[in-house]
Amino acid sequence: MKMNITVNRELEIEFMKLENTGNKYTFFYDETNNIRKLFLKENGKVNIQLKELNQNFLLGGVCYEDTTTLISVDFEKLKSDLYLDKKIIEDNLEIKFKHIAKGDFLKCLKSKKLKTFLEWIISNKLYTHYSSLDIFYWSIVDILESSVEYYEQFRYEDLNYFKMILYEVAKINIEDFLKILTKYNYPNIIRKKNKKFINEIIKYIDKYKDEVINDMETVNNHSYLVLIDILRNAKTNELVFIENNTPLKLINEFGTFYQRPLGLFKNSKHIFDIEEEVINHFKQFEFCDGDVPLKNHIFKDSKDDFLIQVSDITAGFLGKYMTFINELKFSEIDKVKDNLNSLQIENITLLFKLLAQSELKSKAFVHHVAPLSAIEKGSLLAQKFIN
Repeated sequence: MKMNITVNRELEIEFMKLENTGNKYTFFYDETNNIRKLFLKENGKVNIQLKELNQNFLLGGVCYEDTTTLISVDFEKLKSDLYLDKKIIEDNLEIKFKHIAKGDFLKCLKSKKLKTFLEWIISNKLYTHYSSLDIFYWSIVDILESSVEYYEQFRYEDLNYFKMILYEVAKINIEDFLKILTKYNYPNIIRKKNKKFINEIIKYIDKYKDEVINDMETVNNHSYLVLIDILRNAKTNELVFIENNTPLKLINEFGTFYQRPLGLFKNSKHIFDIEEEVINHFKQFEFCDGDVPLKNHIFKDSKDDFLIQVSDITAGFLGKYMTFINELKFSEIDKVKDNLNSLQIENITLLFKLLAQSELKSKAFVHHVAPLSAIEKGSLLAQKFIN
């Protein structure tokens, strides 16, 4: 089946004010937190552990502009500087994130190997890129989009603001919220039950809204009144995005996240780690730029490509960072720096420096499907470590 994957490219570039997407880069990819599928089970459960709903699916790694030469990059020296286990060096085993740092994000920041690794990426003029998906956010925002009869009347930022509020309050007692979804076979709600479903969501919001108001300066009682007004005025005979779907199935696959950069950076080369599920997904399509076949990607065994291994480490660390952001409260941001030791401060500063340099090259290197609150927390945290 032919698929024109550049059909919305110019629209996205203009709308998001992206730059340098037409340049020629070579991208390397790996992933982290790939749950593959997400579905509801009985009594507010899902097919994964509830804590995993805080772990974003992340596809990313490193890239370089094709005008940059990598001839001078000494991979063997990096391996030596990382003081890796002898067996990894002697048997030429691939390097994984677990060889560089372990534990949650703050524990990872205590790794001297991580400092060496981040300095190496920056000094070799590599950029980082990623697409990060908050799986819980993506699973529930259709409730709001279905409730706004003509949601094009909202500015993009306004609609995302109310999506954020719904998400933040849903997380307060996530199991109870999931019980409501399960009760109505979400996202396949029968029309005659639409009103009851919306009323239960409103009742849940009323119960837990104060906890979000107390943590977020940008949210107040008026915000909630508007959100509830949107829900109460929903066209309940047609909640378009949460009807006629497979009952209880929230996420079926992540294939579209692998497709996106192929069309957006159509002049670039994309090198993915071998992932059979993604390969099978791609086999269904013949990707095109208009009518012209677009063959700008390959799959490669990470054992045979050091920059895919570098991407494994990069994606793994960014995944830890996203989980940290998801679990961080606004009221805790000011205290973060005070509780870090000197090595942790060096590492988090290097992370934000790398992200800043990458975004300066192209905002398109960074792609979030996440609530505005997560992006704001990341921005406020970064301001404490870099200018």
